[in-house]
Amino acid sequence: MSDSEYKKIKERLLRNGQLFEDPEFPASAKSIKKSGDISKSIQWKRPKDIVPNPKFIIKGATRFDLYQGELGDCWFVAAVACLAVNGDKFLERIVPPDQTFEDGDYAGIFQFTFWQFDRWVDVIIDDRMPTINGKPCYAHNRGYEESNEFWVALLEKAYAKLYGCYDNINGGMINDALVDFTGGISESIDLKKDKVNLKTYLYELMFRTSKMASMMGCAIPGSMIGEHDLGNGLFSGHAYSITKVARVTVATNRFRLLRLRNPWGEAEWSGAWGDSSLEWRSVSEMEKKKLGLLPKKDGEFWMSFEDWIENFERLSICHLYPDALTKEVAKDMERHHWEVTKHHSEWVEGFSAGGCGKTPNAELFWTNPQFAVTLNKTDDVDADGRCTLVVSLMQKSEDLKNDLYISYKIYQLRSNKPVLLSGQNYDKDSLQLYTVPSYYMNTREVTSHNRLSPGTYVIIPATYYPNKEGSFFLRVYTEAPAESKPVDTPTVIEMPEDSRDKIYDLFMKHSGGERRVDATELQNFLSDFYKTDIQRGFGIEVCRSLVSMMDRDKSGLLDFEEIRKMITELNVWKSCFSSFDTNRSGNIDTFELGKLFEAIGFKLSRSVMSSIIRRYGGKKKRLLFEDFIHCCTKIVVLYGEFYRNAKGAPTKKVELDLEQVSIRSIIFCGGTTADRRVD
Repeated sequence: MSDSEYKKIKERLLRNGQLFEDPEFPASAKSIKKSGDISKSIQWKRPKDIVPNPKFIIKGATRFDLYQGELGDCWFVAAVACLAVNGDKFLERIVPPDQTFEDGDYAGIFQFTFWQFDRWVDVIIDDRMPTINGKPCYAHNRGYEESNEFWVALLEKAYAKLYGCYDNINGGMINDALVDFTGGISESIDLKKDKVNLKTYLYELMFRTSKMASMMGCAIPGSMIGEHDLGNGLFSGHAYSITKVARVTVATNRFRLLRLRNPWGEAEWSGAWGDSSLEWRSVSEMEKKKLGLLPKKDGEFWMSFEDWIENFERLSICHLYPDALTKEVAKDMERHHWEVTKHHSEWVEGFSAGGCGKTPNAELFWTNPQFAVTLNKTDDVDADGRCTLVVSLMQKSEDLKNDLYISYKIYQLRSNKPVLLSGQNYDKDSLQLYTVPSYYMNTREVTSHNRLSPGTYVIIPATYYPNKEGSFFLRVYTEAPAESKPVDTPTVIEMPEDSRDKIYDLFMKHSGGERRVDATELQNFLSDFYKTDIQRGFGIEVCRSLVSMMDRDKSGLLDFEEIRKMITELNVWKSCFSSFDTNRSGNIDTFELGKLFEAIGFKLSRSVMSSIIRRYGGKKKRLLFEDFIHCCTKIVVLYGEFYRNAKGAPTKKVELDLEQVSIRSIIFCGGTTADRRVD
């Protein structure tokens, strides 16, 4: 819903003296859990029913406002804290501050904004909050009874609406929330793997990226039963914000420190560099002030990098780039400029969901969507002549469940000309394979940072298992300008040449004295002509399409010459279909469809192929011969009409008026075999 729509609704409510009740996210159990099955007694109350004088935000939002509550969305609260610590401009992008409970401008309606796969989405909610015993039971402002602030609870409600219900955000990844808040690109680092190597470079990486306003969080994964006290102030099954990366000097020693925040607003690290630890006694007051040390029980604490990497298991970083920020933020920050290319695509069952390439489905891997990237120029500051390539693959999931295991492979091509890779040309056209990352993960985003030589590369996103449908969003970042585009086959049709067939007798038999046949007579003619080859025969809609394809004078009837040419083409199509229908079942796997169309001279793009499979493939993703013929006729007619309307001009666009559109809809939108067949 747009900002203008929000304003219209609010103005109407104020004019009528009403309070907003959101029909899309009602005050009911189904907004808590999709099934509506909840164990606790929830009462929905507006802030004015909870405290006498509610406020939206008082003197700016801070990380200390946040308190998690009973819902297991520590990852969400930790991400909001990361946003808040970086200044108002980041938070104001998702939490517009000019909202109020003041009389004259309050209508029980609030608006928040989140990033969803390359676009900012406005989410409108009412302010009825889930409570238990009159108190907010989920995330809320810490000390709301005194401050009367409610921006935290309202933000959480908007986020729950974005993903369907509160239960859908009960458990998640901090980097997913950070991306939703910024449009940045996330990176997840497993701290258990190669820990010795991580200790040599990770702190410097964290220190540098924090200066670029990258946001970080960390977690200690736990069991399925919830958080567990580890005895040192930390909890497993819990996520924390990293709110500062700093160095502190004591005498001649420099210590590497991290400041973390527990979204509970309490329970802090009790080891070295904790709030009450002895280490701070050796630090000067000036140094403490510089670090912003506030030793109080607010859930925020310091710890050394060495202790942190030994206790935590996963680091999440969200890198921010100018295109993901408001203009004001981008203007204020001096950060590296990145070139970005974006692609929206999908894995379609039976066509482009080829899986990871493991046997027995190795050949299907090459049916996955492919994207070319040409790196022409090395990075501005680079001694070894390489190019930076950051690749982000996101699966589009509506409920944060991220059921697909996803990854991608990067192939360097031998030439600079993009080539659609296959099992047949892989050895000839590709030079080297970069498998990054090396494993498939059921996370929303998979990211890699690569240093490559100049050249042309093909990125192939894939799911681990074949025939798993899903949409995805691919982002390609480079430091120097680069070219990136889908590798596809342009749609081209090459008509097979004529050959004369002896069909005169059958034509005369079914045409009667007029020597022309309509669709019904053509159906009888074809059943007679192919009675030994095609047991099912041809449906009336297919015959109507054949008439449209061959009917030169638009009479709706075919003469002998048109019939002869039609049989020539049908025989070519039938022969090609039979070569792919090896078990003579009368149908083929839709994965073979691209090769089949190419064999008859039709080169179709992925978008055209995807549409064909969705219309004709059915649940089993198999195409009957009759549907194949139906499809071929429509393609021939459609492209014939296109080129006629283009009138020879070198263009890919034609303009049609309403009458022309209506005529073509009648011609092209006939039924399928499935419309009349019951199997």
